[in-house]
Amino acid sequence: MKKTLKILIVAAVAVLLGRGVYLIVKERTVIEAEVLELKKSVDAGEKENESIAGKIDFFKYPENLIKELKSQTNFIKEGEKLIIVVPEREAKETDGEAASSSTE
Repeated sequence: MKKTLKILIVAAVAVLLGRGVYLIVKERTVIEAEVLELKKSVDAGEKENESIAGKIDFFKYPENLIKELKSQTNFIKEGEKLIIVVPEREAKETDGEAASSSTE
């Protein structure tokens, strides 16, 4: 009887230890996946920081800022003139549309 009881106790302890090891391994897997996601997030943040730092370096110089402003808007400095060039093909299409709409 004592031998059977000892075997049952050892088996119960083994089952409990096995369950504990399984839960630890499972938790470790989840944590490793979270760490991987965080590393990806950090890498993306570092790339974004490098990009922003490059833009800051570029826009430190007023001539670069003015050039970018001119390329995105119709900004002109005092004494400058703005010329907008329309490709010939688009001009003909616009004229054709105006002529066809006036005949309707």
